[in-house]
Amino acid sequence: NYTDQGWQMYQPIYDGLVAFRKAEGMDGFTIVPDLAEALPQVSNDGKTFTFKLRKGIKFSSGQDLGVKDIVASFQRIFKVSGPTSGTFYAGIVGADKCLADTKSCTLEGGVVGDEAAGTITINITKPDAELLYKLALPHAVVLPADTPAEDMG
Repeated sequence: NYTDQGWQMYQPIYDGLVAFRKAEGMDGFTIVPDLAEALPQVSNDGKTFTFKLRKGIKFSSGQDLGVKDIVASFQRIFKVSGPTSGTFYAGIVGADKCLADTKSCTLEGGVVGDEAAGTITINITKPDAELLYKLALPHAVVLPADTPAEDMG
């Protein structure tokens, strides 16, 4: 649902690597860390974003949040063939293959998790000044890795 009311429902329920600050007016457009400890380290001429995952976070089921959940959530964006996968996230390395064959989407080289270091690295094909805003949208919320790869209704 793309209504303002629909999107407002996501804020208290779901989290992503980053979020919009929960504030009124223009302050509500400020990007802040959510599941990440801080805003990402940006390198590779603006094409690599490395996030350090906050520790001790659990899903509502009690399951620990891990790097694998974030990687799987990005893959799921493409596997459910949502209308935003090509629009907002086509710049991620490997997205072209995912758009061509959603079932075998891995985003290899595009979303890289390091469980031991607790980091997620997102590589994009060209600099995108709007990437953090796209990552703060409801489409990029993090779900448990075992969430079905198809939209269940």
